[in-house]
This record gives sequence, C-alpha cells and structure tokens, in this order.
Amino acid sequence: MKRFRLPVVFLAVTILASCAPLPSPPAGEKKGAASDDWSQRIVAAIRPNIVRVADLPGRPTAVFAVNLLPDGTVTAIPMEKGTGNAQQDGLIERAIARASPLPLPRRQEDFALSPRLTFDPNAPNGS
Repeated sequence: MKRFRLPVVFLAVTILASCAPLPSPPAGEKKGAASDDWSQRIVAAIRPNIVRVADLPGRPTAVFAVNLLPDGTVTAIPMEKGTGNAQQDGLIERAIARASPLPLPRRQEDFALSPRLTFDPNAPNGS
C-alpha cells in the first residue's frame, strides 16, 4: 500500500474523566482544576504530532484509554471508539506514542494510570 505524507494540523484533544476517581480538591480550588491543568499539558504534548486525514465527514471522534507508567511513559494505546476512518485512527495512535512520555500532573494524587483521551479531527479552531 502506498503511503502519502499529510501536512500536520492541530486537532481538538480533550481529556475526559480518568478511570480512577480523583480526590477532592483543596479548599478554595475549583473542582477539576488540577486535572484540567494536566489535560492541557497532555494536549500540548500530543497536538504537534497529529496528522489529519482530509475531508472526514461529520464530527467523528476517537476515544483512547492510554495506559501510563508512573513516569508518564505510554505503554499501550487501546482504542475504545474509532472515528470510522482506520487511517485517521492510526495517525492519532501514533501521535500519542510519539508524545511519550506524557507530562505528569503537578500533584501525584491526580495521576491516573489510564486517562481517556478524546480526539475530534473536525473541531473548529482546534478546540
């Protein structure tokens, strides 16, 4: 099969709830602020590696439950839901792998061994 190199563009990446429940935030801190910060840092690490397949119809999303070691190294990238385009799913998986090790949360208790990552290749403005 002949492969074509596609231009790199930014895709929307949102971290959903992790598989492990997060502890209550400290008094005065907005709920989810720590995980939101971690999410943004993971997005920043993965985003430059993502390649987009042109003209995906509709709003396809892919969900990956990334398995991490305590140092942020990606050990497995099981796909929970695909975009419907096998090529795009593979490109997203490779982008996650290239970003390894992923950044760690500032507080160790916010770390999850399997955060769920949701990708929307057609999101407007990369969000």
